[in-house]
Amino acid sequence: MKVARTVAAMVLLAVTGGCVNHIRPYTPKRRQYELPSPPQPEGGQQSEGSLWSAGQPANYLFSDQRALMVNDVVVVKIKEESSAFSDATTKLEGKSEVKLGIDALMGFLAALQQANPNFDRSNIVSAGRKNDFAGSGSTSRRGEVKAVVPAIVRKVFPNGNLFIEGHRVILVNDEEYHFYISGLVRAIDIDESNSVDSTKIADAEIEFTGRGTVTEKQKPGWFSRGIDWIWPF
Repeated sequence: MKVARTVAAMVLLAVTGGCVNHIRPYTPKRRQYELPSPPQPEGGQQSEGSLWSAGQPANYLFSDQRALMVNDVVVVKIKEESSAFSDATTKLEGKSEVKLGIDALMGFLAALQQANPNFDRSNIVSAGRKNDFAGSGSTSRRGEVKAVVPAIVRKVFPNGNLFIEGHRVILVNDEEYHFYISGLVRAIDIDESNSVDSTKIADAEIEFTGRGTVTEKQKPGWFSRGIDWIWPF
């Protein structure tokens, strides 16, 4: 009896241990992608009684098994590098001077000059302004993402281009990583190994995000973020 309980407990532990839960509820992203549809060309329709139909993978007897149809899988090799640098220098300088003098004012200025020999009627009011400003700034940024993400063909457009979309979720030590990619691919750009480079994807959206203990520790606390938001200086 004790052995049976031990075996049951081990089975339960193995089953529950095999279940991987997300750190928080997760809904995979679905991108709504549309293109203006050109007029549908005539032809390419199956003739009555014919075993051949255009656009079917079985027609390509001597070709590689590449993604061509909706729900086919294609492997995307993500290799993205970006870098930017900006430098700016500003220097402003302004200077102005005003002088006002009065030669005579009903004898008042003459009397004032006799009482004060240092009084100068030609420079009664004098004002000046000087303003200097100098500033400089520079910024640089570099990013690199490398990954392999299988994607699913969501749509096939009349010209043969494929809209693909792929997700990948990796959970490592309570840290959850999310890869997402979508975009438009030409069928000719898919190589013989059924792979395509991310640099050949048009209208691409590539996201790499994480959540968990490490990600949270890289952010300031909510109180600090609130102070930064309301602090005017």
